[in-house]
Order: sequence, then structure tokens, then C-alpha cells
Amino acid sequence: LLQGSLSLHVPAPDSRPFTLITEHGTLATQNANLKLERDAKRSHITLLDGSAELDSAGQRLHLNAGQQLRFDQAGPEHPHN
Repeated sequence: LLQGSLSLHVPAPDSRPFTLITEHGTLATQNANLKLERDAKRSHITLLDGSAELDSAGQRLHLNAGQQLRFDQAGPEHPHN
């Protein structure tokens, strides 16, 4: 995603996770509903259902349903509900 927002439903697990890539990090998920927003300075993920793994600036975080997180080139902020 270069800029703007994206809402999507990733269906039940396949053999590979669905991967979203921004300048600020990579998000991998299976079986999730999420919203990803991006502007020039940061990305923002809202996980509505399911779970996801974020890799940003060498830091990996596991996100669960209901969590939101901002991340930029310096890495992720702490997730919040």
C-alpha cells in the first residue's frame, strides 16, 4: 500500500499467509478482518478479527483481534485496544 486505506477480509488459512507491505513494515495474516491506513509518515493497522504478525524495523509483534497499532520506519508503537 503506497498511500490511503484498505479494508479487507483474509479467508481461513491457506498454506501461506497473506502479506501486506508498506514502506514502514510487513504484515502477515491468515483468517483476519483488518483495516490498514498509510500516509507519508506512518502506517496504522486496526485488526477487527483474527490475528496478524507485524515486522517493522527488525521488530516482530503478534497482534490479536481488537488491537490497533501505528508503525513507521523507526518501528512499531505499543499496541492498544
